[in-house]
Amino acid sequence: MNIQKISFNDRTPIPKYLNIGLLMDHQVEALQFILPQIADGQTAVLMVILPDLIHGDTLAIEDEGIVPITRTLTQASGTITAYVQISTGDEAVWHSELMYLTVGEIPFAEAPVEASYPGALERAIAIMASSLAQVLEAQQATLEALHTALNSKDTAVDSAAAASVSMETAAAAKDMAIQAKDDTLSARDTAILAKETAAVSEGAAAQKATEAANSATAAHSSEQEALRAEASALQAKQKSEEAKEIAMQYGQLITIEDGLLIIGGE
Repeated sequence: MNIQKISFNDRTPIPKYLNIGLLMDHQVEALQFILPQIADGQTAVLMVILPDLIHGDTLAIEDEGIVPITRTLTQASGTITAYVQISTGDEAVWHSELMYLTVGEIPFAEAPVEASYPGALERAIAIMASSLAQVLEAQQATLEALHTALNSKDTAVDSAAAASVSMETAAAAKDMAIQAKDDTLSARDTAILAKETAAVSEGAAAQKATEAANSATAAHSSEQEALRAEASALQAKQKSEEAKEIAMQYGQLITIEDGLLIIGGE
């Protein structure tokens, strides 16, 4: 048995196009798939659509990735469209991209087609095969787009959650700003009150200083008056002493009244 190996680059089969035998071959060829490990306990099948584009089949991929090529696949010549599906339990979890398996013709294997129609029939089959391939590729693209949309949805949910946290943070920051503004206004009112109190205190201090200056001036004046009075008293005492000396010289009583010298008591 000739075994042809098929591996995968991500989802792309390598090779993507290959011949699997001739019409009505049976277990002469086999395919061996080098499968990616997607999940524990996975199973794999080969999904095929035959060249008539009507019939299809599901072939189990056996141990070591082997799929024998039997008459199920070679019952008609042409191109078989196929892909690999990996499942866990009843759930399909992975699909490959399409691959194209060619079954060659052999002469006189079937009743000949009328000579005037073979070209048109072959073109119709080719067109139908191309259309089917396009449909399958579109389905694959739809699956990938759905997967991308689901990822985008998850990203959007995460973004919405982050936005909600940001809104809560912004609200808290706003509350803090309002509180800071209130504190600033309160501090400004306190500063104004302190300034007014200082102004009143300064005025009172200035008044006290003026009163103290006036008191000092009055004390100085009183001191000058006291000094003048003391000088007058000393002068009067001196005149009295002089008068006494004169009286003692003349043996008469001499007094001074109102600045006049009186001798003999009259």
